[in-house]
Amino acid sequence: MLRVLLATGNVVVSLVLGAIAFGFVFLKFPQTFGNLLDLAAGVKAWLTNRGLSDEYKNWVRVLLEERQLLFMGFTIAVRLALATLVAMGGYVLGRR
Repeated sequence: MLRVLLATGNVVVSLVLGAIAFGFVFLKFPQTFGNLLDLAAGVKAWLTNRGLSDEYKNWVRVLLEERQLLFMGFTIAVRLALATLVAMGGYVLGRR
C-alpha cells in the first residue's frame, strides 16, 4: 500500500511542479515560452501529417492543443527530475 501512495504522490507532485514550471517560464521567460509554443505547434503538425485517416486526424486536432502539449512536456521533465533525485537519494542512502 505504501508503494501505491508513493506512486500517486509522485504523480500529484509532478503535476503541481509541472504547472509551477509552466507558469514560471510563462511569466519570466516570454520569448522562450513563445519558442516552446511554436515547437509544440510543430509537434502537433507533425502528428497530424503522419498519414492518419481523416477521422483520427480530426481527433488529434481537437484533443491536442499547443499548451496541452507544452504542459505535458513540463510534467514529463519534472517527473524525470524527480525520478533522478529519488534514484540518487536511494543510491546515497544505500537503498538501490
